[in-house]
Amino acid sequence: MALAVAGLIAVPGPGRAASGRDDTTWLQARLDRGGTIFLPKLKGGDCYQTRGLWVSHNGTRISSNGACIVYLGPGPTRLQSSDGDPIASNAIFIVNRSTGKATPPHGIVISDLTLIVPVGTDGYGVIVAGTHVSLVDLDVDGVPTDGITITGRNNGLGYAGPVMVRNSLIRGAKRNGISVIAGRDVTIAGNTITGVGLVGIQDPELGPWAGIDLEPDVASYPIDRVTMSGNTIVGNGGPGVLIALVTASGLPRVASQITLAANTIAFNSVTTGEFLRGGVCLQGGQSDGQGTLRLIANEIAHNGGYGLCSDAAGFDMRVALACNRLHDNTDGESQWGDIASSGSAVADDAARGAVGCG
Repeated sequence: MALAVAGLIAVPGPGRAASGRDDTTWLQARLDRGGTIFLPKLKGGDCYQTRGLWVSHNGTRISSNGACIVYLGPGPTRLQSSDGDPIASNAIFIVNRSTGKATPPHGIVISDLTLIVPVGTDGYGVIVAGTHVSLVDLDVDGVPTDGITITGRNNGLGYAGPVMVRNSLIRGAKRNGISVIAGRDVTIAGNTITGVGLVGIQDPELGPWAGIDLEPDVASYPIDRVTMSGNTIVGNGGPGVLIALVTASGLPRVASQITLAANTIAFNSVTTGEFLRGGVCLQGGQSDGQGTLRLIANEIAHNGGYGLCSDAAGFDMRVALACNRLHDNTDGESQWGDIASSGSAVADDAARGAVGCG
């Protein structure tokens, strides 16, 4: 079997998977060269098996015809955090620079793969800390901490983006399906996210078990121009979408232009714990109170808790709602109060028309 790469080069690849298989060395060596990598599907449903892999070269494209990759545990340490902690490759793919002097990689595409993180390996599906990154037609399975994490951790920018996550399936995670910790120009579109906090959990994180969680670690991390559209977010342990714009160092300085459009957010918050329960849950806001959030033409139904939920501290965002259907949520439709009286405008005509709600 051969590994097809750019320029019609063929690199010997692995054969059938067997007990004790480990593809880390040759996969990491190939990724360190960059270029286009095609991983052919193995016979008999066998999977590649690897420790965490660094994707650090600009323009790297990883694709397949449906192969699967099983995570064996953390790979090599190539970076350190700002407080000196080593950063190992604790995801099947970690898209970040490999040295502290480099810029974050850009132009990365990962597509058409099944990524499996088994119980007990304590890893992630994909960690994205690059720019112009696309994750397309992925199936993230098993019990990752997050299926996909978007972050700026030690990438030299303090955020990732633009990032596109499209047409992918995440079924099961210990913390969140998709976590956006620091991102600009993030698009999450046409994905299905289910089973977070429920599937195969033996040692779950203490929530929030959200389908999608927008939650900066520190006030300097931006959550800016994030669009979630056409996703099916159903059957998760915690909220369908959690927008937690509160940090230990204060409200984030940039948390704005967040849009949810034409998503189905249903049958979430099926468990209880020390986290918010509902369909879409909102806390905090941009530090100057001028951050914006739009919800347009979403179906928010049959969730535990409120369809639109918050906590006792509430939120400070400029919120616009249009054409949403909220119904059959166990505690009621909204804890957000009278949005119109808060000074928030309804969504503009262009936004309403874009999702066909008049």
